[in-house]
Amino acid sequence: MQRPRVTPVSGTDAAALKMCVAKLDRVVARYALLPDQTFSGGCSALGAVQLRDIGVPVTGITAMTCPLAYAFTQWVQTDLQVPAIGEFGSAVVKIEAMGTYSCRSIAGSDRLSEHGSANAIDVAAFVLA
Repeated sequence: MQRPRVTPVSGTDAAALKMCVAKLDRVVARYALLPDQTFSGGCSALGAVQLRDIGVPVTGITAMTCPLAYAFTQWVQTDLQVPAIGEFGSAVVKIEAMGTYSCRSIAGSDRLSEHGSANAIDVAAFVLA
């Protein structure tokens, strides 16, 4: 399979990205900022980050928009553990994801999936303590 051709772009709203990164810092996430990129097929990863540590290991994630990274991090840190402990009597110690960025259409459609703009994550499983 041939990799998509990557072309750097400069279309990210710098002020919005700066505010988002500040929010990520407040929820104690470790991440790397990624350069803006466009790919063939109309896909892109603009204002994207690579999450490195959000308190629970997560497999299978790559580039995701900063707002998605913030929302996912906040969900994991505040909305996931309490219900897991209440329902299963155990904390989540690992999240297995099937991916974030992927230049593809919505199944059964010719519309671009949110994965094509690094704005989606598919969670496959939770590993409990």
